[in-house]
Amino acid sequence: MKWYFPVGDDRIEIDLDSESGHSWTRIRDNEYLLRIGHKSYAIDSIRVNSESVSFRMDGVAFDIPYLDEQARLLEKLGFRKQVAVSKGELKAPMPGRIVSIHAEPGEVVSSGQRLIVLEAMKMENELRSLIDGTVTAVHVISGQSVEKNTILIDVQPLG
Repeated sequence: MKWYFPVGDDRIEIDLDSESGHSWTRIRDNEYLLRIGHKSYAIDSIRVNSESVSFRMDGVAFDIPYLDEQARLLEKLGFRKQVAVSKGELKAPMPGRIVSIHAEPGEVVSSGQRLIVLEAMKMENELRSLIDGTVTAVHVISGQSVEKNTILIDVQPLG
């Protein structure tokens, strides 16, 4: 899996599955030793949410925003999380076909919860809720083709 971390106006790409130049050793639950070249780093207290990775490295706390491969693709196609959050709408980030729907009106959903699987460019993409809220409407059905920016699901923020 590749993650993209912003550094100033640039992004650093890290391929966690790559064997080149680094290795991970699990010490115990949520504690790892990361070796990069001849240096070693103790990594613990790892928490991942839909927008950032939090961890301690050699006792220093980090909270780093990131984009995974799917989010990076969505960003390249012009999909912006902030728009969807403010409007409570989950929109199709690209043209595709609805494979499955995992929410229904009245259901309370959590940020990061899978709501829809969209097939696009021969890949299945899980579209997840960007907020904690209640589903107020589902505008699509399984098997339906959709265009980019089609509103798929409305979610009313909790509170």
